[in-house]
Amino acid sequence: MNYSIKFYPEKRKDIVDNVPLMLSVTYSRQRMFYYTGLRCNINDKPEKNQWNAEKNKLKINQITQDGTTSQKFNAEITKITNAVNDLFLVYEVAMVLPTPEQLRDDLKKKLGKIEIIKEPEKEGFFNLFD
Repeated sequence: MNYSIKFYPEKRKDIVDNVPLMLSVTYSRQRMFYYTGLRCNINDKPEKNQWNAEKNKLKINQITQDGTTSQKFNAEITKITNAVNDLFLVYEVAMVLPTPEQLRDDLKKKLGKIEIIKEPEKEGFFNLFD
C-alpha cells in the first residue's frame, strides 16, 4: 500500500508564534490528520522561522518556546514516522485498509497516548472458596 507522511505547521490567521505541528498521512485516496503535540514558530523572515519545509523538520540549533531542543523535537518526529511505518506494515500483512479514525486510534496506542484499558481481574473459584 502506498502512503505518504508529511509534517507541517498549522497555518492560522496572523499567528506565527508557537503554532501546532500537524501530521498528514495520505493513502488510498484518504487523508488522516494528527496533532503531534509539538509546536514551533513560523515566520516570513528566515531568521525567525524555525521550521524547514524542505527537510520536513525543525531547523538545526533551534529551541522552541517550551524549551525543546531541535534534536529532541526531530527525534519525536522520527518516532512518529516510525510508528506510522510500523502500522502500515501491520496493515499490509493483514491486508486491511484502515479508516482514518482507525489509523489515528492505532497511532495513539502505538505512541502511548492512550492507555489500553484492561478488564479487571475476576475472582477465581479458589480465591472465592478460601
